[in-house]
Amino acid sequence: MKRLPDLVEARNRWASLYTERLAAEPRIRTPRPPEGCRSNFQSYCVRLREATARERDEIVTRMRVARVQCTPGIQAIHRFTLYRQRYGEQPLPNTELAADTTLILPLFPQMTAEQVEVAARTLIETVRAVLGRDAG
Repeated sequence: MKRLPDLVEARNRWASLYTERLAAEPRIRTPRPPEGCRSNFQSYCVRLREATARERDEIVTRMRVARVQCTPGIQAIHRFTLYRQRYGEQPLPNTELAADTTLILPLFPQMTAEQVEVAARTLIETVRAVLGRDAG
């Protein structure tokens, strides 16, 4: 537990660098903790504005090919077969939007600034390749 403050500080440092670098592409929405709050950034989940689930999946695939490990972001449990069988179809548009358009970037205390820079640059380039050059 003595190391916890240092680990959280490192995660916040890398999250801040991601946020700064990803600001260059408006279709990438970065996490913003509420005013006066500080996140532990257990993960760094971004939302891809204007992306479909298929486009998000293509972005994840291309990121992995470029050797930047990332995963789809949010799991929508109401889409799971067992849930649907037990509770029926439940329209949850905000959950569905998050499930279809988010991804999680690498974030761990031992990262380097260079690793964050490469991941951010690769995401920006990939978003522009898949969604088109210009936002909007």
